Amino acid sequence: MNQGPFDKAKWKYGTAWNAPDDSKIWNPVKLKMRVGQKVTGGTLFASSDASTYCALANAGYDFIWTEMQHDAHNWKEVANMWRACPHAKAVPGARVAHTDEREEQHALDAGALVLVVPTVDTVEEATAARDWAYFPPLGKRSNGGGQARTSGDLGNFSGFRQGQPDYERAINIVHDAALKAGVRLCGPLAWRDRPDFTCFQAGTEMVAITRGVAAELGSLKDTQGRPEVGPYAPR
Repeated sequence: MNQGPFDKAKWKYGTAWNAPDDSKIWNPVKLKMRVGQKVTGGTLFASSDASTYCALANAGYDFIWTEMQHDAHNWKEVANMWRACPHAKAVPGARVAHTDEREEQHALDAGALVLVVPTVDTVEEATAARDWAYFPPLGKRSNGGGQARTSGDLGNFSGFRQGQPDYERAINIVHDAALKAGVRLCGPLAWRDRPDFTCFQAGTEMVAITRGVAAELGSLKDTQGRPEVGPYAPR
């Protein structure tokens, strides 16, 4: 689809990440808003205690607005609170400090389904808020790999999957430019057998632990008992 020298402004985004035609919205807040219903948000201002957050999230609100503009929370604390009750009635949300790539992506990568961006006064600020909230081609959000699982950046920004001609063409462009400049050619560990690549980035500690346990347990992996009642019974 894409020909000639690489030009970001002329790149034709692929269809690799297009949602299926029959996709359903699973954000309950958005579902209510789309049909004109009222939504309510509880505010978590000072607490960083997971049990307090979970109690608030199960109290009856539609979403919880975790305050990241005026309080001293850090994103690790917030992610741990949200992780403690992933099936709470209220979905996680946050008011970020400002229209900022770091702030918005920290919130969304941690799992936020509601994002509140304050003090937006211009079209440019509103556009930036959108850009860091949406993946390409609408926005510029990068792959985070946090609690909200996403795809690799090359596929994310190109719209193509590994093995497709346009994806491979992008790799070749980087390959040729790196060799011409005399710099090391680096990529994900999956590319360790590609010609001329000499440094690689492996997965996260979570991926390493999961793969290590799978290798250790073999056929005993995921053979837990299945009680019919109690918290460990199938949902």
